[in-house]
Amino acid sequence: MHDTTHSQAIKKPNQRRQKIRRSASEWRSIISDYKSSGLTQHTFCQQHGIAYSSFTTWLTKLNISKPALPAENTAPLFVEVTADKPLLNSSVSEWDVELAFANGTVLRLKQR
Repeated sequence: MHDTTHSQAIKKPNQRRQKIRRSASEWRSIISDYKSSGLTQHTFCQQHGIAYSSFTTWLTKLNISKPALPAENTAPLFVEVTADKPLLNSSVSEWDVELAFANGTVLRLKQR
């Protein structure tokens, strides 16, 4: 572990935690220590006297919270949908496509 100031703010009973301002490089060091600790985020923060909300904010700011997905694993944004059988009687519905969602929303599309 790095010898940094993140362990200086250990909270004692009935005592308010003093706010400590840290630079981005200090947060990088803290996050590096967390990653090598094998602890959960909550446990690491408790043991080092770090506010969990600040810790997660800096994880997000430094884009370290989640590894980026490789491009080959991304799903397409749009997929083609085709009908198995064409409608025999076009007067069955005035809509060409109707999607009914579980929340009650209905999307209707008509071709001109």
